[in-house]
Amino acid sequence: MCITRFRTSNTFAIGLGSLMLAWVCPLIAGTVLIPIVAGVRGRPDVSQNDASWLTEVRITNRTDSPKQFSIRDWIGTPGWKAATYVVAPHSTTSLGGSNVFGSFVSTGAVGLAICTADAELLVQSAVLSGTWILGGVQDTCPSYDGGGGSVPCWGWSGAGPIVDGLVFSSPGQETYVPWLHTEQARRTNLVLINPDDVPAHVTVSVTSQDGSTTATESYGLSPRSYNQVNDLFLQEPWSAIYIANSYIQGGGAAASATIRSDTRLLAMAYVISNYNNSLTISLPR
Repeated sequence: MCITRFRTSNTFAIGLGSLMLAWVCPLIAGTVLIPIVAGVRGRPDVSQNDASWLTEVRITNRTDSPKQFSIRDWIGTPGWKAATYVVAPHSTTSLGGSNVFGSFVSTGAVGLAICTADAELLVQSAVLSGTWILGGVQDTCPSYDGGGGSVPCWGWSGAGPIVDGLVFSSPGQETYVPWLHTEQARRTNLVLINPDDVPAHVTVSVTSQDGSTTATESYGLSPRSYNQVNDLFLQEPWSAIYIANSYIQGGGAAASATIRSDTRLLAMAYVISNYNNSLTISLPR
């Protein structure tokens, strides 16, 4: 089974000093979870059409006083840097995924930014699906194209769905991820993020559109790790859901997942067109 994994070491987190407290204590009100992709290229040899994936984050302050937004921790590609921003009254601060990650990685960065935001700030992100261009684009990427600083654009940035309001599920809590897609012109990537300092034992059950077929698999996730199951319905045992949907009269492609973990967990899914890289994000319920 194809699973992409990134693990953030505890040694690195403890070395940041103040971030240690964020993980010893429970997440507090004002915590914001932001999925980030920064300069990631889809493989051209597996129907990913030279996709380019980036993220823009917008923090809006509608009040009369300055507010603070801080990037406190990260789970995913190693090398991130903490940062704090002051958002002026009645303004919006735009950060590219590269701003949020804080350093340049030639192969791109993928992960979850764990942030804190003052009350009354609106924090939203958009995953931008674009097209990778060999040699890149000469100009540097502005934040609204997912860049920031001196990071170059590796292609043309597109648009994508807005994400906000994400929270970790509690240990043992059932998470429902709808809007999975079994049709073979689209690929479904399931993301499982374990933020805790211990391994996670996760059970995933996926059900076909008509409810007639359910497949279940267990995963062991490393502590503080970002895990992605690529092309879910080309893997076992999930191909059984694709087959079940193919027998539905008139055609069926809908599927949904029910997920439990013995640690906190964030689960979500990306459904991507193999033709033009357009994107749907299925958020947990």
